Amino acid sequence: MKKTILWLTVLALLCALCGCHVTPAPTPAGEKTAFCRRFVSVSLEKAFARYFTKLSTNDTYTAYYEYQNATDGTQTAVLSQFDYANTAERTLYQTTFTPGNGAMPINVSYGGDTVWITLFTEGDLMYGGTTPDSSVLQAVNVTDGTIRREWNLNDAGLNYSHTLLATDANAAYLAFQCTDTPDWTYWLIRIDIETGELIKEDISDNITTFPELIMLGDGRVAVLDPQTETLYPIAKDTMSLEAPLTHAEELKDGRFFGGSGGENFFYLAEETLYGADGDPLIDFSEWGVNFTKDAVRDITLQDGVYRVLLFENDAFGVYTLTPCTAAEAAPTLRIAGYEVGDGIHAAASAFNRTRFDYTARVIDYRQYDDDPNALYPDKAGVTKLNTELLAGGDFDVLYLNEYLSSAVLAKQGTLLDLYPLLDAGGAVTRDTFVPRILEKTETDGHLYSLSIAFALNTMLSDRRVIGEYPTLSVADWHALQAAHPNADVTDMAEETFMYYLSDIAVHDFIKDGTAQFDTDTFIAYLETMATLESADEKLAQLGQGLPVADYATVADGTFLLMPLFLRNLSFYQRALCNLADGAQFTGYPTENGVGHVMEFADTLGIFAATDKKDAAWDFLQLTVTENRLGLSEGAFEQPGFPTDRASFEAQLDYYRDAANFVNNIGTPQTTFEGAPLRALTEEDIDRLYEMIDAAKPLVQADRAIIDILEDEVPYFLKGEATAADTAARIQERVQLYLNEQQ
Repeated sequence: MKKTILWLTVLALLCALCGCHVTPAPTPAGEKTAFCRRFVSVSLEKAFARYFTKLSTNDTYTAYYEYQNATDGTQTAVLSQFDYANTAERTLYQTTFTPGNGAMPINVSYGGDTVWITLFTEGDLMYGGTTPDSSVLQAVNVTDGTIRREWNLNDAGLNYSHTLLATDANAAYLAFQCTDTPDWTYWLIRIDIETGELIKEDISDNITTFPELIMLGDGRVAVLDPQTETLYPIAKDTMSLEAPLTHAEELKDGRFFGGSGGENFFYLAEETLYGADGDPLIDFSEWGVNFTKDAVRDITLQDGVYRVLLFENDAFGVYTLTPCTAAEAAPTLRIAGYEVGDGIHAAASAFNRTRFDYTARVIDYRQYDDDPNALYPDKAGVTKLNTELLAGGDFDVLYLNEYLSSAVLAKQGTLLDLYPLLDAGGAVTRDTFVPRILEKTETDGHLYSLSIAFALNTMLSDRRVIGEYPTLSVADWHALQAAHPNADVTDMAEETFMYYLSDIAVHDFIKDGTAQFDTDTFIAYLETMATLESADEKLAQLGQGLPVADYATVADGTFLLMPLFLRNLSFYQRALCNLADGAQFTGYPTENGVGHVMEFADTLGIFAATDKKDAAWDFLQLTVTENRLGLSEGAFEQPGFPTDRASFEAQLDYYRDAANFVNNIGTPQTTFEGAPLRALTEEDIDRLYEMIDAAKPLVQADRAIIDILEDEVPYFLKGEATAADTAARIQERVQLYLNEQQ
């Protein structure tokens, strides 16, 4: 009945919207109102660009990069011009130097047929010598490599060049931060290559922080104060700063770029580009161009074509957005969810760099909360997302978590079974994944989701203190307390225990669609929870300096069990080494096997009604392959163990090798707590696989059941209901909910 009423309500809303909708004027056929996207990659070596990268409007860009020479440790600095349309490279300048000893390039620029470069030579004054640091500016002819002119900038009272910009073949502009007075001063310099004249202007009255220089669309150079976001054009003859250029007041926390295509300058805020008058020119994300704030190095506009030079993580190259008709533009592949993980955004960007027939767009419904940045948002976005799902929404891929449960959506027919796609022999198959991972996320023998990573939520103990406990029940919990009266079983708060109880509820207390909460086992869980302290009491104890459960207090018996979130092999190795031979992973108390809870990161499913199934499946495959986790690099930072078998086994191989855990003199590295690190043994690895095999998957948790538990249990904890009454109330509500799902 509830479903019928909800459907009628949605239908009424849709009809009402249709009734008041104003049909827009038709767009003339062939009118270019959209953009077609292309991306040209840059080789990795050329991607280490710093200090200077500049796009032109003729399908080239100029980049300065450095690389270390493996044979002698010297570094080579290169300024090259790249024709990215034809993958051709032209070296404009190259020099090899020894860092800290010799002329080291600081800033490089290019204009006309001249490379301008500032070289820094470290003196020995700080070591007791008499040679000061020095900065030299050279103008190098790109045709024959000869030095056209050279200036010793120290002679001009300038000891460090902050920004260098060559405007043409005849002059260079430099902005300096100097320390020749008690306060910071900022100087603007113009050097004429023909006459050698150096004009110096103090701009400290206008500039509050390190100045930057940009080329305006009208050919002038301007000084930017990044702190105040003020842009001052430079008067060429006098070198004084002209009146600041105005831009829209609402443009904040963005970046300026030199202008082109009739715009004096560009302002990039988030992923929207604004012109000098403050009007938005283009939202890059709408057309599949996504990036972080500092990834964009340059932007040009010519004949309506936008080019974006991008250097970000694994994305190096140039986006080109060309005006096209709406019919020619790539259709949108919608990836929707609530609190969508960073890995999915990265996958969407990778998809859009390699596929131009679709535009992957991530819609995170958290943006629809009343205050999306609140610590505890109202989750209005969840309601909106579920309402649109019930109305048959326009989705292709769904981001699945506690707010969108794969088990619930699968029963509603909302998700596509992925097993036929896995078995079709594409880039991702069943063998791609760590054994048993896919089975953990099945619903009635079907697979409705794929995840990038997983973690294990468990409890750690020391067998030398409590004895062998491969499993742990509520009875064991109380027996441990009785056997160790001077110890605490754990420092877990009652709220934490309740969250754990919610995690396992759909596994241990729901069987074949029937709730089993009015049982002695569940009542025992509630009574055990009541023996724990509240989070507020725990925080008060922490403020009083009382101990917490950690490796040391577990080893000395102060606490018998420590909650542990194993999210990668570094965490697993650390636990084993800190407790030596005593480490055992008992899991949380349960009557049905070891109570490890498996949590998944960045889980995706395909919307069953999508008309873009092939593209959606390609996106899921790319998400798995693009997010394959490395071996040692950043292992501590990874969101979880990789579900990808090759990545997981490669990481295991790394942690098997003892040579990876000694320092350069052959002594063992240590954990954060000071214990010697050792390689993982085959026994350690077997134990990890056993934990994976036994774990209960959180991915199938039903948010509605969790909400019922978190609603009812606090009444018991406050003494307003007995354990038996609370269990009966939960039983009634959960069973009613389960009946409605049939």
